[in-house]
Amino acid sequence: MGMKYWLLLALAFVTGSVVGHELPAASRAHAVAPPPEETEADLREAAGRFTQPLLACRTKRSQQPGFTALHGTLDATIRAFVSAGRATQVSVYLRDLETGDWTGIHADERFSPASLLKVPVMMAVLMLAQNQPDLLSVRLAYPLQAPDTSLTGVQTQVSKSIDELLQMMIADSDNDASAVLTRFVGEQRIADIYANLRLKLPRQAERDDAFTVRDYAGFFQLLYDATLLNHDMSEKALGYLAKCTFSVGLRAGVLEPIEIAHKFGLRGAGRDTVQLHDCGIVYAPGHPYLLCVMTRGLQPADATQIGTTVDGLASVIRDLSREVHTHMTASRPGP
Repeated sequence: MGMKYWLLLALAFVTGSVVGHELPAASRAHAVAPPPEETEADLREAAGRFTQPLLACRTKRSQQPGFTALHGTLDATIRAFVSAGRATQVSVYLRDLETGDWTGIHADERFSPASLLKVPVMMAVLMLAQNQPDLLSVRLAYPLQAPDTSLTGVQTQVSKSIDELLQMMIADSDNDASAVLTRFVGEQRIADIYANLRLKLPRQAERDDAFTVRDYAGFFQLLYDATLLNHDMSEKALGYLAKCTFSVGLRAGVLEPIEIAHKFGLRGAGRDTVQLHDCGIVYAPGHPYLLCVMTRGLQPADATQIGTTVDGLASVIRDLSREVHTHMTASRPGP
């Protein structure tokens, strides 16, 4: 990806200030994982295309020996990336959605979510749609604020269905669609989505370093388990996420043509640091897994070179995704 691409792409994302610092090689907390325990299988309904609804949770969350080894490998890889200057900070959260086993590297570090915030907005709209079957066909004015057309006479505000707006907001990370849907659904309904994960809706001034990678992964877990939205709406939400057009992060690390329901976020224009994140579910045959990677890098002295930094962070996400996918597919044969 070249500089011009990233400069154009950055215009589509939420921006905000953040003060970053370099990750010391030996002073950060490392493992974030529960002690080994016996594991039972959760009780689930038959899987849908994107979900496997949870009926009863019987799993004692633990690390398998294979995850212990993977944790060490990922930790070493991240240290190498930081030493090489490819990033100043990297956090990873991985969960096997079949067993519930998980591991995390620097999983309690906080980042600015940027466009990742669009996922709970989507969930709030779909929660409302559960009781209003025709809601997704309702048409709204887009964009929220019609540009001044007094000079050109060209009509630039159009009508779009909520279904169209949801796809634009998630697949294309369209900020105008997000503004329209946020106004429509209201902040309280969005805050209710956060409350299900014991999180607070971050206000505009609070969005710097608002989430950990483990916090954010909870939204995807709710969708996969279909424990907040009903089955149909959870499937619809993950269907939008499976159309995400960002292809140089998690997707680039998975060489097989399998589905990935994910969302990315980019923050950096005019800030001291650049942040790039990608989080989602990789539907590896027979053993889907949830992977979230959040990264931070230094803003270049020449702001026009921001694309170089973003390219570097994207390559970090790509390489970690490839390492995880290789482990997950090697450790368990497909069906």
